[in-house]
Amino acid sequence: MRRLIKILVVVAALGVLAMVGILSWLFLAYPSVSPAPVITVVSTPAVLQRGDYVFNHVAACAHCHSAPDYESYAMPPQPGSIGQGGWGFGSEVGVPGLVYASNITPHALAAWSDGEILRALTSGVAKDGRALFPLMPWQHYAKAARDDIEAVIAHLRALPAIVNEVPPPHLSFPMNVIARTLPVDAQPPATAPDRSDEVAYGAYLVDLGACKDCHSRSEHGAAISGLEFAGGREFVFADGSIVRSANVTPDDATGLGRWTREQFIGRFQAWGGRREKLASGQPNTPMPWTSYGGMTADDLGAIFAYLRSLPPVANTVVAVSPVPSR
Repeated sequence: MRRLIKILVVVAALGVLAMVGILSWLFLAYPSVSPAPVITVVSTPAVLQRGDYVFNHVAACAHCHSAPDYESYAMPPQPGSIGQGGWGFGSEVGVPGLVYASNITPHALAAWSDGEILRALTSGVAKDGRALFPLMPWQHYAKAARDDIEAVIAHLRALPAIVNEVPPPHLSFPMNVIARTLPVDAQPPATAPDRSDEVAYGAYLVDLGACKDCHSRSEHGAAISGLEFAGGREFVFADGSIVRSANVTPDDATGLGRWTREQFIGRFQAWGGRREKLASGQPNTPMPWTSYGGMTADDLGAIFAYLRSLPPVANTVVAVSPVPSR
């Protein structure tokens, strides 16, 4: 009996040592990406204008990397907080732990090279070699045009510096290990698709906006096959209410099939530059309407054209589950 116990102890110890060895190797070997490229972004009025547009209205970076106004519909950024970071995201959006939007103003990025910012945006690795959890959708930005990414970098350099120390992220095991293996080298295309091809350009804009991430239910971090863009992803608010993303496939009964191009564009642009306080009992939404509302009619039309090209998926979505009664 004693011999059996000794054998079991030895086996258990060897198992622990093997696990420690594997974890140590993963932490040393990953993330496995190339060094940041040596680049210098040239800022011109046209580049800055494009960077402002992509940052604020297409990728909607400002929406997550600022202090949200919880009392207003769609939680627009509080004035004077653009880029300061600090918004925490946890289980309410499916994060296994707690991650915070980074401070991306010049206060935090002063020591970063342009190449290090580009690598973070497209490969998911920070200046210090830390893997970035893909709640910041770098996997989508990896497909963004190089000139658009550089325009965003130029815009980041032009933001007012804001002193705001952001807590470090905390991911639960095993995601803290898995996240290190996700970053890969990216090769962004030089330019975006030609705007004359509305469907291709719309697909490009949808990637920049990471629309698929919110408008698809997911399992194990990936959209469920066959339900892409069919909505239903749940967002839990602090009061216990649940808001679900809309079905944006062209299904007549449950999606955008009966919408016109003009209705689609108007739905977005109605929120351009608008800030509206929530009425008592009114549910909020994670959809950054006030950011996307600043997109041009042509770009919104291209997005509509792309969404209309998708396979229709019949998926009825209950948009809101109110606060549970007590």
